[in-house]
Amino acid sequence: MGGLVSNSLYQVKFSNSPYGIVSRNSASTIEGNKFDAVANGVAIINPVSATIFSNEFDNTNLLSQTGTGFNNCAILVKNDNSVSVDPVYIYKNTIDNFRLGIYGLLTNGIKIGTDASNNVSLGNTINYSVDAFPVPFYHGGIWLQQCPNAMVTDNIISNSHFYADPNFRGIDLENSLMADINCNSVSNFGIGINFDGNCDDTELRQNTLTDFDIGININNSKIALNQGAQTGIPTHQTAWDNQWFMTGTNSNTYKVGGSPLDGLQINWYHQDPDLPTYSYSPNPYPQVLVLADPDETTASFTCTSSLLNSGDRIVEFGPIVGDSADYAENFAENTYLARTIAYWAMKTDSTIIYQGDSLDADFEAFFQRHDSSNIGKFYLVKSLIEREPDSAMVILETILPENNIEFYMVENYQRIQDITERNGKLTAADSAFYLERTVGTPTTDGEAYYYGLGNLFIEQHIPIVSSRIGQQPSIEQPALALSERSELQIFPNPTTGELNIRLSKQETKLSGVEIYNAFGELVITKKPDQNSFQLDMTSYHQGIYFVRCMDELKNYYTKSFNLLK
Repeated sequence: MGGLVSNSLYQVKFSNSPYGIVSRNSASTIEGNKFDAVANGVAIINPVSATIFSNEFDNTNLLSQTGTGFNNCAILVKNDNSVSVDPVYIYKNTIDNFRLGIYGLLTNGIKIGTDASNNVSLGNTINYSVDAFPVPFYHGGIWLQQCPNAMVTDNIISNSHFYADPNFRGIDLENSLMADINCNSVSNFGIGINFDGNCDDTELRQNTLTDFDIGININNSKIALNQGAQTGIPTHQTAWDNQWFMTGTNSNTYKVGGSPLDGLQINWYHQDPDLPTYSYSPNPYPQVLVLADPDETTASFTCTSSLLNSGDRIVEFGPIVGDSADYAENFAENTYLARTIAYWAMKTDSTIIYQGDSLDADFEAFFQRHDSSNIGKFYLVKSLIEREPDSAMVILETILPENNIEFYMVENYQRIQDITERNGKLTAADSAFYLERTVGTPTTDGEAYYYGLGNLFIEQHIPIVSSRIGQQPSIEQPALALSERSELQIFPNPTTGELNIRLSKQETKLSGVEIYNAFGELVITKKPDQNSFQLDMTSYHQGIYFVRCMDELKNYYTKSFNLLK
């Protein structure tokens, strides 16, 4: 296959290989290496710690530029065993023409653009020369899924040409709480910086976005509702000085676009008037999304400034504590996730609860109620799973799930423990459980969704919200109601070789078919673009296999079958 499996490499050159460096379950230092036409540069899986710096990645001459499944990714870090790790540091790397520049999954505290000492001017440079649009597959400079407490700072991410393609993004954060996005320069992307889902308390400071369709996209998401320092003094040092520039013509541009997850506006503090002609102004933006606070002055911060507290507790948590938060879709699930996030924030920062005013009693009651509930028990499990796994499992056994998210997380932790005892080997039952989670969403399946992606190495993206001016954006939904959705049919089952796959509604086409073996390994990928499809399985080993399909309306389906010999 090419490449090396290692934990420390210095000044090695890799060229014309599918893989460069793969490191598993170890402390890794990767410095000063060169990767030329290597489809997958560095992959760090379940790290103890990792430092990746001063490497050069160049895929300009790679013959195959297409594909999903994290193909054509310069740096990948994923942690799917639920064990906390020392921060991962990725800085001073140069990345040219990789479909994915830097990708992180389930990696708490990842730092992209600074070192362990929080030094500045150590950002990564990620260059593209893409001129054929729309891109056939998602492209992203920095993409993080479920990576809380991330710091992304001082990175330069650019393309040689501009095109308004939403699948071409500079920085992309998905369900990653309390991130700090500071001092990045992003130019010539359809979406400069994108947020999906719960990115609560994420703060943006001194980022520069040039030539974009949407500069900062709030994709049915939530970030910090105060984008600016809180001094309590009007017109006094509150602005974080993000800037937007358009050198070309694009009449549909939003500087800040999208729609809020909970319907609450973002208070955006900035220099200069609230007019589109000023670079510090977030205007134009949807009125439902931004409440501008213009003519402020610059706050005190650096490119490695991070969230010190959770801001104005009434703004950030008042609707949750007061049980008045509203969600257009998945109300029960979003309410549960919001309560979990609020509880965890209070657990780590007691000043949210106690501020010496009449609201302390309400915040304390909320905290105590959830401290003794399943939400509090899951917090204990997560904090104990690494150093005291037996104690964590005892607590887990006391949890009686009250919804699907809790049910899936109980089973996820049980499986993680079993998988660890088997040295990382998945059984057929593990694969089936995680495959089912990937058919769901982060809202309906919770964190288990991301463990499904991680354990099965599946690349998957949340659809982008419609964000045109004058529209009330809504999440992209399948055109068919759930009750009218096609059913996946596979036959014969068991089979000795030939396998037919089809959807029950003949007018619905299969757009993607994936076959996984019992260990969760992807063995077949097809894009039939038709209602039915036939596979020849005669060359594969006997055993249980799983079919994962997507139709043209982005509905997912799974089923299993037995291959006999």
